[in-house]
Amino acid sequence: MRSLLSPPPRTARGWRSAARFALGGYFAAMAGVNVLVTLQDPEGVYRSLAALSWPGFAWIPEFLAQPIGGPFTVALIVWEAGVAVLLLSKGTLVRLGLIAALLQLVALAPFLGWYELANVATAVLVVALLRRDHDSTVIDVLRRRLHRRAAR
Repeated sequence: MRSLLSPPPRTARGWRSAARFALGGYFAAMAGVNVLVTLQDPEGVYRSLAALSWPGFAWIPEFLAQPIGGPFTVALIVWEAGVAVLLLSKGTLVRLGLIAALLQLVALAPFLGWYELANVATAVLVVALLRRDHDSTVIDVLRRRLHRRAAR
């Protein structure tokens, strides 16, 4: 049986590469949102998450995240920035980033109410991306495209 971290036999190209780079950008943007919004009022944000949460889950943001809102948010920012960097890398690092992204998408489910539906679609995309090897960083792809344009 193949390891979850070992690359699949086929390489990602086209829409899969674009989707991976977009996902990396999304995680970077979410880290930025958490810096600009959540970090400014962590208690209020986690109180709002508690209100959105599925029945039986509100206590987690309310009693675990809210009391340590600032440090928890800093850890979340570091996590999301790290996931973004991994997703924009190549090889096994991308696979780690995809697994981390999938874990976050699933872990957030009980706290986002109906907003979670967007994460379900994103999780399906992540699973599709896990089915390919990602052998190029975003810089590699941009460099190749610029080189092709210059050659014309």
